[in-house]
Amino acid sequence: MRPDSWLPKLPGLIGDVVTDKVIDAVIADPPDYIVSDDLTWLNRLISKDADLKSLMTERLRNCYRAFRTCHASRTTDVDSFYSKGIRKLDRSDATHALRALLKERPEIPNDEDRFQHALDDVGFDLREDRVFFAAN
Repeated sequence: MRPDSWLPKLPGLIGDVVTDKVIDAVIADPPDYIVSDDLTWLNRLISKDADLKSLMTERLRNCYRAFRTCHASRTTDVDSFYSKGIRKLDRSDATHALRALLKERPEIPNDEDRFQHALDDVGFDLREDRVFFAAN
């Protein structure tokens, strides 16, 4: 309920891994995109085999016995949250929903090649079959 009670503790949980040297490297050569669901850019700076998300998860579990969370996504069907809960991203379902949404927007040309290119560009590798939690 009070981020001021836990937020200052987070850097201390990974300070041995995200060192001043790592921070200086990010400042010197910032990545094009910094997003919470893909930390490979940061993992590479730490170590080629690093997995900062797993490390942070483990350390948070050691510090806290529970987290109160909320879900902040946009849905077209609130009832699905009540009947099915929060579900992992499914490529087929997401693609079908996107196609249906685009059909509602006649100003967007129906171009299958561009659609497939956009899907490939965004990718599903880091999102499919996962649910992410971000402590902001």
